[in-house]
Amino acid sequence: MKVRDHYDWIVLGAHPGALVSASLAARLGLSVLILPFGVPMATRRLQNGQIFDAESNFICGLVGDGSAPGLVQQCLGLSEWPSEWASVMQRGDKVRPQVLTPSSRLTLESNGRLQSELQRELGSAAGLQLGLEQALIDHEEDLVTFWNQLLNKLISKEVVLPGTQVPSHSLHRLLEELRKRIVTETKARQKVARSRSLNISWLSISEHAGRLVEGLGRDDFAEILGGLYSGLTSTAELNPKLFDLLMIFSLSRSGASFRGGVSAYRELLMSRGVELGAHFSPQAHCKRVFIEGNRFLGVQIAGAGNMIS
Repeated sequence: MKVRDHYDWIVLGAHPGALVSASLAARLGLSVLILPFGVPMATRRLQNGQIFDAESNFICGLVGDGSAPGLVQQCLGLSEWPSEWASVMQRGDKVRPQVLTPSSRLTLESNGRLQSELQRELGSAAGLQLGLEQALIDHEEDLVTFWNQLLNKLISKEVVLPGTQVPSHSLHRLLEELRKRIVTETKARQKVARSRSLNISWLSISEHAGRLVEGLGRDDFAEILGGLYSGLTSTAELNPKLFDLLMIFSLSRSGASFRGGVSAYRELLMSRGVELGAHFSPQAHCKRVFIEGNRFLGVQIAGAGNMIS
């Protein structure tokens, strides 16, 4: 592969989210370059045949509900690979993720069982006070539907290339429009989307997780929320918004573990991106990133002197 001097979209690293963006950009017809920073962590097969993956092995929005494909499957057309896709699931039903902390273990079960999980870890009173299960029952369908339709919303309008202004239909604006619509519809149905005794709303733009921790008087619940948020978003946020947490709960429960771990999943995404037209070479590692005035200018790869803009 001959590396060009300019690309519309440059992906740094081989995180699954980065590779998804590379595939989506290539699918839109943009020129894409994938540059890993180095050799990623590899999985190891133990003597008993079990696969040990050093990375978090849970992919949000991976599987469908039986009537429609999951978010990732829909966006990347993974259904075109029946042999690989057939081996994704570890068992017939969805494999739920777990939030592991030094003092807690919480499985993000489906409705009904999630409430029992919360009561097991936090106590019956605390589990009921949260109002999380009811919030998911009321709003999870809208939230998951939003993500399943997001790709079509973003590409249905003119593609904005790098260097231009952020489009009016940016993800942040679409998310806020979704939240306002759900709030309006909830009020119209005369439903009060608040927990029973903490007096908080999972749809509020100003409510944060700290209110839950303070109201429950349980410091270990802060560990659960922190582990959930960082584990599923790779972002260290100590006090996330309740609406963001509700969104993450909804998305995480529509996902699954990937057979072979994240390394196998990364290989699948990488091959899909290349198939869609993205440029990738295992030898083309990123050496330098050029920034000027808070603006990303380009990169330099190992063994080459010129900057790729």
